[in-house]
Amino acid sequence: MAFKVYLYKHLILDGYNVLNALEPFSKQLKISLEDARQSLNDALREYTALTGEHVVVVYDAYKGKSKITKIEKFGQFEVVFTKENETADSYIEVLAESLSDNKRNMVRVVTSDWAEQQIVLGIGASRMVPKEFYQEYLKLKTNLKKEYEHKPAFATLEGRIETHILDELEKWRKR
Repeated sequence: MAFKVYLYKHLILDGYNVLNALEPFSKQLKISLEDARQSLNDALREYTALTGEHVVVVYDAYKGKSKITKIEKFGQFEVVFTKENETADSYIEVLAESLSDNKRNMVRVVTSDWAEQQIVLGIGASRMVPKEFYQEYLKLKTNLKKEYEHKPAFATLEGRIETHILDELEKWRKR
């Protein structure tokens, strides 16, 4: 049985949909939209660092006044604010279709919008509901924590370098 190997992994999220669907963010959203967005963006930056995936979060500016789509890039992580009269869904559909055209790409879209999920599946991408994504993110963080909690924290450089390398450095120092 052959397995498909993807060279590039892309995760696209409907920002406001995710903020409203996940309790930690929805509580914050009631207090401050900007703080809730920043919290989600911070989590997505961390997710990107943990997975190496290309992550795009799209915030709907459908009723906004911007004439252009604003894209902020931070390495493999991108934040998109759509232009006036452009929904996050329409932007996501175009992006997902464009990325899915390359069969070496794995494209996942995070949204709880059932109609959007069906469109995404028709394009050739896969879909995740926000809860699934958040559970994946928390599991990654937990696994990372477990991996490093048993490793001692060293206060000196000597504690971090292998003995044979330390011996070589000591020989150089004595020359």
